[in-house]
Amino acid sequence: MNSQVSSPTLAAQDATVRTVTLGHAGAGASVGAALRRRTPMDWLWAALMVGGGAWIWQHYGAVMDGYERGILLGTVPSLLLLGWF
Repeated sequence: MNSQVSSPTLAAQDATVRTVTLGHAGAGASVGAALRRRTPMDWLWAALMVGGGAWIWQHYGAVMDGYERGILLGTVPSLLLLGWF
């Protein structure tokens, strides 16, 4: 019976390396393209996040200190982007 065992050296020699170069369309073009790819559900998500943040600001803004307002202002866009991507 003839059994062949491949060694790590042979496996490394058979490996193929392929390099992929990604193009950059510029900051303005990529933002516009990203916004055009959004579905109606994505825009609903954005409206819910912004509306929820505005509601929280309106109802609790008077009792929040500067740090809490900063956290809220950072949380809304973060949640929006997490939902989109």
